[in-house]
Amino acid sequence: MSADLTDFVRRALEQKLPRDEIARALSDARWPDAEIKAALGAFAEVPFAIPVPRPRPYLSAREVFTYLVLFGALYSSVWHVSTLLFGIIDTLLPDAARGGYASYTDDSIRWAIAGLVVSFPLFLFTFRIVSRRIVRDPLARESRPRKWLTYLTLALAVSALAGDLAGLVYNALSGDLTLPLLLKALVVAVIAGGTFVYFYNDVRQGEDA
Repeated sequence: MSADLTDFVRRALEQKLPRDEIARALSDARWPDAEIKAALGAFAEVPFAIPVPRPRPYLSAREVFTYLVLFGALYSSVWHVSTLLFGIIDTLLPDAARGGYASYTDDSIRWAIAGLVVSFPLFLFTFRIVSRRIVRDPLARESRPRKWLTYLTLALAVSALAGDLAGLVYNALSGDLTLPLLLKALVVAVIAGGTFVYFYNDVRQGEDA
């Protein structure tokens, strides 16, 4: 956030100017709406002689560790769920042209289940810790590691959806669009799309708070 913008808002609030009027003046000066909202939100709406600043989120090693574990467990769970579903599809609709494929599929399914047994409970555990922290302190939603990893997750989800669509188009043009490929594309679309929708709504909720 610009120091000039914060200083302007502080001075304007000291003059007892309404927040709507301050926001309108900044908007007329072509300041982005998000920065205007952030600058006004930096000061609490409490009756006092001078503007009272809100506490700012700080970065701690524990916070970074928690979010790295949370999102790492999420990525691992998504990968293993996808691998498991792909393995099930290959088992139910085997490709006879690929020798030795059945044993590879069985092995991948076992690894996927083993990975899920470890990563998914870890994800649920850390997700519960983070959710409780946000309920107790809504300011925790503004955590920098949380924001960076959330946007990284959105980028990965979009990339997965784009790659999924490109794969479908390529196989359609090649005449290789089979039922197993369609089902695998559907798996990617559901998982990546669901992940994107959840975290996009989470970001919107944080902006509207």
